[in-house]
Amino acid sequence: MTGNPDMSDGTPVFDAARGNVAGTGTSLGASTDMAALEAARKAMRGYKGLDGKTLINVQPKYLLVGPELESHAERLLASIYPATTDDVNVFGSKLSLLVEPRMTGEDWFVFADPARIAALQYGYLSSAQGVQIQRAEAWSTLGLKFRAWLDFGAGWLDWRAAYYDPGSA
Repeated sequence: MTGNPDMSDGTPVFDAARGNVAGTGTSLGASTDMAALEAARKAMRGYKGLDGKTLINVQPKYLLVGPELESHAERLLASIYPATTDDVNVFGSKLSLLVEPRMTGEDWFVFADPARIAALQYGYLSSAQGVQIQRAEAWSTLGLKFRAWLDFGAGWLDWRAAYYDPGSA
């Protein structure tokens, strides 16, 4: 996630030319956090298909943050019962919170529902899903020997399923 590798077209996953990265970082801990989420949603809704013309209407579903922003993101996405329409939390029932403990700082991501458009893809070598286990009887002792391995890979599939904000750091 944080390495921002190049896609097959030579452009990084998150790039200003793609329109999937915030121009200026905004911390979700700031008073402008709703505006930052609104900008992310607007950008994702404007993504176009492979022809460069057809709007594909990407709907944000997940907000991914690190532990530093977890509590604030929970407050930001909390469902409340407002007294006025100005107090309505439009993201309360729209986004689900994901927390990645290996993320540090104030950067955050918004992802689409992978059932509609997937950002990442994973696979197993030779269709060997899950841990592969071999066992052998030990000749010199009474017992068994085991070995286990997992051939697994993951990579970016489509940049249009994600939006990145580097935070204010």
